[in-house]
Amino acid sequence: EDLEPFEASKETAEEFKREHGDKVEIFEIPESGEYIVRMKKGAGLWIPKALRFDRLVAGQIPTGWDAKKYGVPEDIIDQVDPVTLFVLVSVAEALLSSGITDPYEFYKYVHVSEVGNCIGS
Repeated sequence: EDLEPFEASKETAEEFKREHGDKVEIFEIPESGEYIVRMKKGAGLWIPKALRFDRLVAGQIPTGWDAKKYGVPEDIIDQVDPVTLFVLVSVAEALLSSGITDPYEFYKYVHVSEVGNCIGS
């Protein structure tokens, strides 16, 4: 069954049409310049799930976490901040968990400029 038509801006209506093709009809409302959008049966509709978020800060390093326990050399620990150390260990753990024991293996398939990691906000 088709969804009930709804009113949207021209840009939003055109985006629906672009994404869903013949599964969406759009009609201009001449008086207002807005559009009516009708989604036909078979069109996909993704609605994000609302989650309760009761934290003021996310992604904190666990209390008592120590890079030395993971084999990070003291000279590196002295040179970089705790977040960078946590990311280094996390990436190493992720690679090992996925079966990648040699990260240089990536460079057989992609250029060094296409591999990266981002930290911070």
